[in-house]
Amino acid sequence: MRRRDQRNPAERALGVCRSAFLALLLFSFAVNALMLTVPIYMLQLFDRVITSKSVETLVMLTIAALGAFLILGALEVVRSRLLQRVGVKLDRALSGDAFKASVAHAVGGGGHSIQALRDLQTLRNFLSGHGVLSLFDAPWTPLFILIILMLHPILGGLAFLGAVALFAFARAIVAAIRQESPIYVT
Repeated sequence: MRRRDQRNPAERALGVCRSAFLALLLFSFAVNALMLTVPIYMLQLFDRVITSKSVETLVMLTIAALGAFLILGALEVVRSRLLQRVGVKLDRALSGDAFKASVAHAVGGGGHSIQALRDLQTLRNFLSGHGVLSLFDAPWTPLFILIILMLHPILGGLAFLGAVALFAFARAIVAAIRQESPIYVT
């Protein structure tokens, strides 16, 4: 006899997408590692090419950097498509339950309510957009700041200051939204 899953529909749907989320996290690691192409290229350019005046080294470094950028672009495309598929999978897994909730609300005398379907569409739009990718990129930030710091202390310091500035701007925006919007929920 089969035991019914006692979790709510959202937990079940997210459980189905767990492997896709892990793949997205690994793709984010690779994408962020390839983002180090420019700092490494510039360091190699100044350390090797300018001191030795070697055109062959410059050509090889440039070919390697272009290859890294091509791989970066391909990984970004794959990551975006995977995220869209996760959104579709969640939509399929939850749309039946959302529709049932809307019908139950209407039958229960609550009038016509499609709020559950709107919420599902909002979730799908969020997962299909690029905003959620920053959630997958954020855990790698301290690691890559340390790597950049090991490459060159000034570049590491600039990367750290940039991360602090982005965090401060985000906090300021959230504070401004909280003051302006009476419906903002924390």
